[in-house]
Formats: sequence, C-alpha cells, structure tokens
Amino acid sequence: MIPQQSRRAVQALTLLAVLALSGCAGPAHQDTETDAAASASAEPSGPVTEQVTSKVVAGVRVPVYPTDSYQPSPEDRRVIERAEYVLANRCMKKLGMSWPPPILSTWEAHAPSERRYGVSDRAAASQFGYQLPPPKGLSRSEQQRWNARQEARLASVERPVMDAYTGEGKGGVGCRGVARDELKMDWINSMGTTTAVSREGWEKSGADARVRALDSRWAACMRASGHAQSDPLAAAGRWAGSGVAEDGSSGVTPAPSAREIAMAVADVACKKKTDYVDSRQSVEIEYQTSAIGRNAEKLDAFRAAWTWTLDRARRVT
Repeated sequence: MIPQQSRRAVQALTLLAVLALSGCAGPAHQDTETDAAASASAEPSGPVTEQVTSKVVAGVRVPVYPTDSYQPSPEDRRVIERAEYVLANRCMKKLGMSWPPPILSTWEAHAPSERRYGVSDRAAASQFGYQLPPPKGLSRSEQQRWNARQEARLASVERPVMDAYTGEGKGGVGCRGVARDELKMDWINSMGTTTAVSREGWEKSGADARVRALDSRWAACMRASGHAQSDPLAAAGRWAGSGVAEDGSSGVTPAPSAREIAMAVADVACKKKTDYVDSRQSVEIEYQTSAIGRNAEKLDAFRAAWTWTLDRARRVT
C-alpha cells in the first residue's frame, strides 16, 4: 500500500493533470503564463452587445466564449482519457501488472463557466447557496460516495505498480508516458496561449468602465435587498468556506446557512434584474476576440495538436 503522504501527492498530481487537460481552472486562480500577450490593446469601445452565445449544460444556461472552440470539450476529454487508459494498461500488462480502470461518470457535470461571474442559477442558489451543486441527477451524498471511490481507487495501488505507471523512481516516463507519447499529448503542457487569452479577456473586461458600472448597478440592487456587497465575486468570496467540514475532511458537506441562501437568491435576482451575465459576457468577448486575433497562429496550432490526439484516440480499442 502507498503511504498516506504519497497517496495525497499522487492525488494532487492526478488532479493537476486533469485540470491541465480540461482547462477548467478559473481565470482568477491561474498562474501567470510566459507567453501572455506582451502589450495591452486599446480598450474596446461601443455599446454592450445584446446578442450573446450560450448553451444549456446540466440544465443551466451557461456562457460560451470564443476561446472554448480552441479547447477539447468534456466529451472529447473522455475519449482521450479512455484511450490513454487502454494504451497505458497494455504497457502495464507487458510488465505483468495492471492499472485500475478509470471510474467514468454517467451524469452531466456542471460547466465551469456557470460560475464565471458567481452564482447564476436560482434553483441551485435556493438549495446550495454559494456552494457548488452536485452534478445533475446526483445527490450530495451520492457525489461524496463517488468521490470516495475515486480516492480508494488510487489508494489501493501498490508502490511498484504506481512507479511503473508514472515512471517515478525509474528515471523513465512510465506507462502513462508511453501512452501519452503514442497519442502525442505534449499539448497538455502547452496551454499557455489559451490560458493567456482567457485571462486577458477576464482581467481587461473586469477593469472596463462598462463592467464597473454594471457592478455598481448590481451592488445597488443587493443593498436594496439587505446585502452589502461590492460585486458578485466579492459576494461569492464572503462564503468561500461554506461546505467545508471544520476538520477539512471530505466527509459530509455542511449545509449552507439560511443567511447564505438568502444572499445567493438575492444575488441571482439582482443579476437577472441588471442583465449582469449577458452584459458582462459581451464585454469579455470583445477582449477575447481582440486577443485571439493577435494569437491566432499559436491557438490554431494548439487546436490542431489536440484534434490529432482526439482522432487517434477514437481509433484506440
């Protein structure tokens, strides 16, 4: 069995790999990228675009951004993940070992963009406050049991098996590396341009006078509802620790307080009243589009790289 400290390290590395593959990290929490645009463009002018793009994910309408087309979709990632497992396990079998298969979900997860500007769905707010709701069709307790299965999956792996898979302690790439080489997955370590473009759109739109005015209208609505918050992300930050057990364990998630739910419901209502999500998204899209124009060659190359991987993954059986 792997010692507890090692298991946590492996789980952390696995999570980072998943985040790198999915591109799900929020703009406010991403590291600075070395290939970010060196110079800032002039602030876009003109009215906020009324027509915005969106889609329904897990029963909730969420924003869609220009950068989304340069990254693999959740469905694409599942295909690649499955192929990576198949190829890695073939390698493991040659060593007389096997790697536990991934525990694939059967439900629809919420899109990261659902919370880009804070809570936006009234049904979720009225039940979970500012906490992230479980995937659609899954209860909180079912989600916790699934999470426990994922943790147990890696915790049960013996050290020699882990080393053979990751290459740790062997000075090589391991069977996971062999699989990724076959799938030409170097692109998972070169997402800098897509991250930089998304980050630029996020930061510049947040400083835009139109968004500052939008925040002011939302804040005024919240004050009228009895909640003093400067902007939606400040409101979400007010309840950042909600849902976390006091001992930091991954056990039963504490229910949100009545005060948290009241603020979250008012938050959603004020977003609707001020047309917050659509209006802010429109401004952010302007900046993203400008940044994409200056980084088109790198973005196209990145998309071509993961598209090749996806095509190859679909042929893996």
